[in-house]
Amino acid sequence: MTSPSSLSEKTKPDAQRAGVLFTAILLLGLAAILLAPWIRSGRMWGPMGNSSGDAVINPLLSDFHGQMLHPLLLPALGVFWLLRRGKLDLSVWASFALGCGAAAQAARWGARPAWLLVAAAGAGLALGLWNLLLVRLTRAAVWMATLLTAVLAVSLVAALTGPVSLRVSPALLGKLTGQQAGLLATAGIFFVGALGIGLNGYERGPLGVALVGSSVLSALGGLCWLGRSAEAVALPLPVGDPRVLAAAVMGGALILGSRGRILHALVFLPPAMLLATLWRYSVWDFPGSGYGWNVLLLAGLVLGGQWALRECLVRPGRRLLAAVGLCLLGIFLLAGSAWQMPSATRWVLRIGGLGVWALGVFVSVQAFFHRGGLARALERQGPDGPGRI
Repeated sequence: MTSPSSLSEKTKPDAQRAGVLFTAILLLGLAAILLAPWIRSGRMWGPMGNSSGDAVINPLLSDFHGQMLHPLLLPALGVFWLLRRGKLDLSVWASFALGCGAAAQAARWGARPAWLLVAAAGAGLALGLWNLLLVRLTRAAVWMATLLTAVLAVSLVAALTGPVSLRVSPALLGKLTGQQAGLLATAGIFFVGALGIGLNGYERGPLGVALVGSSVLSALGGLCWLGRSAEAVALPLPVGDPRVLAAAVMGGALILGSRGRILHALVFLPPAMLLATLWRYSVWDFPGSGYGWNVLLLAGLVLGGQWALRECLVRPGRRLLAAVGLCLLGIFLLAGSAWQMPSATRWVLRIGGLGVWALGVFVSVQAFFHRGGLARALERQGPDGPGRI
């Protein structure tokens, strides 16, 4: 019997419970490791800006609920929506910046706050419809079509915001101004968006609804950013902050089944965004490359663990269950390098964590080839190209 191509195709309750349990263990484990130093002393310990290991106060981490309900949570929800269908939307950053820029220009022209909402949502709607048209006409993969849209949108965002940023007087934003308003707006839009995902039915709903909905959510995230910062930032690259992708992956977009789909998005995504932020600023700052690569590393590590879980569910056994545990342990060891410790100990945790994780992935990949998974995947491609991810 042909094995399912993804966990979302497994309808057994055991598989669904396993996905929820894996995600919960991942998030709770990272929270215990990354939050404990801050809770104990009111500051984050780690290498951020201080190679000696001294205490470093990070103002970005002093407001946990502000990070959980960061405006980037809305494009993360859009990525979550598409990933549940085996697709990847790479235009969410462009939609975020476009919605922010459109609302900023509307505010400078004297529009009322309600019209700022219309301007941002309209920009996201236009971008989403363009994505849908591009996918339908070219029959290109969603990630390829949305990446092309993002490349084209860079120049449009620059025309709206200028080469660097566009400042807007808080008086022009009315009730949208301030941290509290931004949090409430993000929470409300996030809740409505999660309901929309539930009504769309994940895999069974129309792809066009998911594409347009993802763009609108991202653009409204840009509006929330404008309210918090009174600034519309430029988009220097088509792809932006990797925390968006990492949060969606950590939230279980690729492994959670269809039951409780709204609850999954509501419960797991906000803490995943917070933990991606904590990881970004406290775990392994790659020299000369900023904080982006370590977040991509986190997403890759989580994907490896989810792959091991998939193999364990296809062929249950102690060996593959141990592989899942090794992947999680490797992630936790690497996260432990954020604590105050000598540089040599920190490197031991980093290298050891990567080694333990790699061992778990190796066992799961070996099982995948042993059961003929690659040949079956190629058979599923058929004449029309690859099947679902």
